[in-house]
Amino acid sequence: MAPVKIKHIVSFTSQDSRNGVCNLCDGSDSSRPWLCSVQDRTGVLRVELQMEKVSAIGFIDVGNYGSAFIQVDVGRSSWSSDHPFVTLLPTATLMSPADSKQGTGRQNVRMFKKADFLSRAAEESWDRMRVTCTQPFNKHTQFGLSFLRIRTVEDDTEDSSEQQEDTPENLRTPEKMSSVMEWLSSPAVQNTFFGRITGDGSSEAQRNAGSLSRAERMVKAAQLKRRSLSTSPCSTASSTTPQREDNSKSPPGGFTTSGELVKTPQEQRRKPKARQILLNSDTPLKRSRPTGSTHDHPTSPKLPRSQAEARQKPIDAQDSPETSCPLCGESFSPDYLPFHASTCLDSDPSGLVGLMSSSVFGSAADEHMVPCPLCSISFPPDRIQQHASTCGDTREPSAVWLN
Repeated sequence: MAPVKIKHIVSFTSQDSRNGVCNLCDGSDSSRPWLCSVQDRTGVLRVELQMEKVSAIGFIDVGNYGSAFIQVDVGRSSWSSDHPFVTLLPTATLMSPADSKQGTGRQNVRMFKKADFLSRAAEESWDRMRVTCTQPFNKHTQFGLSFLRIRTVEDDTEDSSEQQEDTPENLRTPEKMSSVMEWLSSPAVQNTFFGRITGDGSSEAQRNAGSLSRAERMVKAAQLKRRSLSTSPCSTASSTTPQREDNSKSPPGGFTTSGELVKTPQEQRRKPKARQILLNSDTPLKRSRPTGSTHDHPTSPKLPRSQAEARQKPIDAQDSPETSCPLCGESFSPDYLPFHASTCLDSDPSGLVGLMSSSVFGSAADEHMVPCPLCSISFPPDRIQQHASTCGDTREPSAVWLN
C-alpha cells in the first residue's frame, strides 16, 4: 500500500482565499482543508489532480468538510482534453440530508478500498484523477475536503514477484550477485563458516592501526608506556622496599634478634650475586671498623651480626621508611634526601662520594656498603646488582642507598 503523491493541480472550479485547493497536495497531518468560495452557491466543487506516476489505485481515504456526496473519476495525462474520464468510485454519501441541513457531522472520514471501485477502472493504471464534491441540501455554507490520500496496491504485486522461485537465470542477475556477495561478506557468515572475526564481530579489527586517529594512537602509546614502566625493575624495587623495612623493624625495646629477620628469596639471591661481582672486580672492598668504645661495652659478650647492626643503627633510622626522589625516582632515607635533591640530575660521582663521607652516614653504615667497580659509589649488598646493571648506561649516578 504505497502512497501516491499528488504532483500538481490541473484545474478546479472554486476555492477559498485562505483554504485553497493547493492544500490537497500537502500530505502532512497539519494541512488545511480545501473549501469553496464564499460567493459560490452552485453546490458543486470539482478538482482535477495530476498524480506523480501511473499506478493502479487500491485505496482512497477522504476527509470530509461539509460535503454531502463525492465521486471519483480517473484518466490519463496522454488523453486529449475532450476525452471522457472513467468512473472509479461512483457517487458515495458522506453526509445525510438531515446532517447537512443541521450542520452536524461535517468532518468525518471515509476509507474506500478496491472492492468499492468499479472493476473496469480498478484493474488499470491511471495518473489523472477528478474529484467531484456536492452539497445540494445546504448551499449557504462552505464545503469541501479536509484531505485526500491515495494509495496503490503495487506492493502486493512486488511481494508476489519476489516469492517466485529463483531460477538459474535470475541468480545471474547483478542484483542477485550483489546480494550474495553481501551475504558472504557479513561478519556472522565469516565467523561461522570460515572462522574469521570481521566487521562488527571484532572490535580490534575495527580499531586497527589504519583506522585510528593521531590522538587515539598517542593515547594508546601512552598506555603501553605506562604498563612498561609499572613492570620495570625500578618500580618493582621501590614497591618492595617498604615491605622489607617493615619486616626488619625492631620491637619496642629497640633490638632485633637474628631469628626475627626474615629474608625474602629475592634478597637471598641478590647477595651471592653481589659477592660474585666483588670477587671479579679489581677494586678492593674498603670497610671501616667501628671502635669498641663508641658502640660496644668491653665487658659485653660478642653479639650476632644482625643484633650488632641493630645496636649500631639509630632507632629513628630503622623506623623511618625510605622516600622516593621526585626527580630521579630513587629511594633514600629522610636524612639524606635533602642533600640528594639539591644535586640531583646535575651532580657527578665525585660529589656523591664526598657526600658519603659526610656526617650524615655513620661508620656503622659504611661498614656494610659495597663500592661499585665502575663508578666507585658504595651501595648496600642487596642493591649493588641492580645498580651495576644500569651503571654504564646513564650519565648521572643512580643513587646512594642506605640500609
